[in-house]
Amino acid sequence: MNIIRKNFIKFCLKIILGIAITMTAVSILASFLYQNLFYDYIQTNTEKEISAILDSVNLSSSILMQNNDFYDLQRMTESIGASGFIKEITIYDKNKNIIASNIIFNESDGLHTENLDNLFSGRKLKYIKSDFSSDTLVMAIPVNGSRYSIINNNDITGVIYIKSDIGSIKGLLMNLNNSFLKTEFIIVILLLLCIIGIVTFSLFIPASKLYKAAQAVSEGDYSYHVDESKGREFYPLIKEFNNMTKKIKTRDEELKLLHDKLKGHNENLEIKVNKRDMELKLTQDITIRSLAYLAETRDNETGSHIFRTQHYVETLAEYLKDNPKFSKVLTQKNIELMFKSAPLHDIGKVGISDSILLKPSGLTKEEFEIMKKHTIYGRETIEKSEKFIGNKSFLSFAKEIAYSHHEKWDGSGYPEGLSGEDIPLSARIMAISDVYDALVSKRPYKKAFTHEEAVRIILEGDGRTSPEHFDPDILSAFSKIHHKFNEIYNNHPDGE
Repeated sequence: MNIIRKNFIKFCLKIILGIAITMTAVSILASFLYQNLFYDYIQTNTEKEISAILDSVNLSSSILMQNNDFYDLQRMTESIGASGFIKEITIYDKNKNIIASNIIFNESDGLHTENLDNLFSGRKLKYIKSDFSSDTLVMAIPVNGSRYSIINNNDITGVIYIKSDIGSIKGLLMNLNNSFLKTEFIIVILLLLCIIGIVTFSLFIPASKLYKAAQAVSEGDYSYHVDESKGREFYPLIKEFNNMTKKIKTRDEELKLLHDKLKGHNENLEIKVNKRDMELKLTQDITIRSLAYLAETRDNETGSHIFRTQHYVETLAEYLKDNPKFSKVLTQKNIELMFKSAPLHDIGKVGISDSILLKPSGLTKEEFEIMKKHTIYGRETIEKSEKFIGNKSFLSFAKEIAYSHHEKWDGSGYPEGLSGEDIPLSARIMAISDVYDALVSKRPYKKAFTHEEAVRIILEGDGRTSPEHFDPDILSAFSKIHHKFNEIYNNHPDGE
């Protein structure tokens, strides 16, 4: 749900940022355009103002010059020059001499002779030169005589030259401009806030409702409904969303019904499977027990021996399962099968005659060769049982143990003389378990060794038994947990 929340926040921020950038860009563009228009406005209006003064002076100067009233002409120029933005006003006669000015004649910048010639000849009706960097505007026009007309345009009696300081005008207008820009900035900010408010109301509110709805639906509340009467811009999306949630709700209800049905079916199936599994395990146990009891009826070894070796195998396997070399084979299921299969390790002795099997003294060489065949008989017996049962999986370890538990790591065992890892792991575990129990158990032809003696014989050897007979990893495990073997023997001694 955090992803939806983050994406929604990003969506809102992008819209606000987009609006802000757009308004800022518009404001900057407007200010730029305004600045250009503002300076054009200053220049144009200043030119109009000076032109109006020149037109006014033109008529008065023409009359005064015609009447040779140079005194009043001088007073007029001084009066006009007293204006705050007029730096110089100078009047030339037809001979290009200064006849009136508001400044001392020799301090006048004046017009260039060429410009005077152009104005006196009528080639130019007005001379304008503006330099806003130095706040200066220069204008000059010819003084028209009494007979001047558009047709008779050569009746020019003089030239009026005005040099104005537009700095004061520009400063005044700049103050007005700054005030305008401040006002504009405030208006833009207010407009931006209004737009954000409108967008928030018309866009964010419906979007936030959709977000809450999506959050509710993602949490499993398919009954959530978004009001379609508000947010007209989002109406199609809201309508589709509500239709989608209705469909999801319907599908969810259908899935729940199906789930309940499947749950009930699975529960019944699980009960049947568990019952079948229990029956199968019971069949396995009965099969193994029946074969084990068959072996007991022929062997002089007690049922306690079978029980103890079974638990020795389990104890070693549980310890070795954490070893990476054995972890794949020694799963909990396989350990359980090895535990169940261990009692069948001597099942082949049913095929050995009583004269050899029950002989109270040691066997001759020929008799021992016959005794060795009990491993072969054991495998054949289990294979026949597998064919009858029709299920090989649970007897596979029993067959390995029965056939190979007398094989030795160094290859000196029987029936095939296998060595190392060619010997099945289950048989290697059974081998050390069977030897330990044989050492600590009393037989007609031998006394029982103590636990300590048996451990020493297995780990160090006694001429008949050697540590090279056993898998080194299994022998190492035995050296660490042999006390558990002793506990198993003491809890289930012979005669029970």
